[in-house]
Amino acid sequence: MRQKDTVIEFDGVTKSFDLDRDKLLKKKLTNVFGGGRKERFVAIDNISFKVNEGESVGLWGDNGSGKSTILKLIGGLYRPDKGRVTVKGRVAPVLELGVGLHLDLSGGENIYFYSSILNISQNRVKQNYGKIVDFFGFGNFIDVAVKRYSSGMKARLAFSIAAFSDAQILVLDEILAVGDVDFRERALEMMRDMRGKKTIVFTTHNYTTMQQLCDRMINLRKGEIYNSSESLETGFLRNLDDGVEIRAETLSGSMEPVIMKGDILKIKKIPYCKLRVGDIVAFLFLNLDQVIVHRIVAKRETMNGQIKCYTKGDFSYENDPWYLTKEDYVGKVVVIEKGRKN
Repeated sequence: MRQKDTVIEFDGVTKSFDLDRDKLLKKKLTNVFGGGRKERFVAIDNISFKVNEGESVGLWGDNGSGKSTILKLIGGLYRPDKGRVTVKGRVAPVLELGVGLHLDLSGGENIYFYSSILNISQNRVKQNYGKIVDFFGFGNFIDVAVKRYSSGMKARLAFSIAAFSDAQILVLDEILAVGDVDFRERALEMMRDMRGKKTIVFTTHNYTTMQQLCDRMINLRKGEIYNSSESLETGFLRNLDDGVEIRAETLSGSMEPVIMKGDILKIKKIPYCKLRVGDIVAFLFLNLDQVIVHRIVAKRETMNGQIKCYTKGDFSYENDPWYLTKEDYVGKVVVIEKGRKN
């Protein structure tokens, strides 16, 4: 087997932006007789990493950690202040909603417009036009101006065009966070089929999606690489800092009807000792590769001073209780988002 080439490389890359607070009316009034002071925000600071051909790499981090900036540098929308970004191959970026789409053109016209930006020949577009429209799923809106589309419809169209392009590299920014459940499932399935065939770099706050699609993960904090995994390991979840939040999709029906399969959970790491009876918590066992969600029904202190939390699923409340320790604990469920439809 031949060694796969490096197709994306960041070498000591820094990117910052002017905050330009002088645009605020208050600042303008207070700086009438003098020049305002410009501040700069460092989005990423001296970052280095490589992505090989055919890899699927997830960027993980809080808002403001630098994920979107990295994707825009890969897509050529930004240039670094320092360092070097090297990209080998055609890139199809699906970034902020509307980027790459002309809002005054119809959906059908945007298929050709966006494809031209990606350097895709018109013959290729003609061959895939029907597939793109079918995957988009709103054929009756294909002649409507994109500015009339909802955010989910824009995401669908941009992803559909990129997915059927000749691009070797797909760059996706939270594309699966919008749209209805059916579209997300079809997009996930297509991305699974692309693994190993195309290079994919994407962001998501949904850890379950990361598990399903990633070969490895780059964890960002405040514009720097906190760690980079060679594989996606559950140890990442066990070692979350207090206060950190993640999103995960429910894969079982153990908490029905409170939590249904497919619901998106916001899970916050609070100190284990502060958990209370009645809290819904997420945890992991070494022999399982998915997050378990149960309700705490009892807390007990062992002879050696350790605390065990006994848990049950609401649906199977009559079953014997499970118990978790601090080592297995991931976080407390603080928000439950029901399956959304566009």
